[in-house]
Amino acid sequence: MFGELDLSPTKVCFCESACTQEEVNRCVDSAKSAQKVWARTPLWKRAEALHRAAAILKEQKAPIADCLVKEVAKALKDAVVEVLSESYWLFFVFNRSRSIS
Repeated sequence: MFGELDLSPTKVCFCESACTQEEVNRCVDSAKSAQKVWARTPLWKRAEALHRAAAILKEQKAPIADCLVKEVAKALKDAVVEVLSESYWLFFVFNRSRSIS
């Protein structure tokens, strides 16, 4: 088990356990199976999923940015910009895919 330190005070922000090789293998196998289903999903449904993901990122920008601040000591303003940029990118991909389908 290891923890991440908040660099301002020196308290543990969160702890996480390292994965075993078996857990990693299960995750990779699960991702491979999910990709096959995703590939058969119509483009418009994939676009809707991207749109929902973008909306969630935008809604949850504060806690996600807070994780970036704690994990990589990124300035809060920069972390918020990063989260919103990813959200806008997903909205862009969503709109492009709608014009293709």
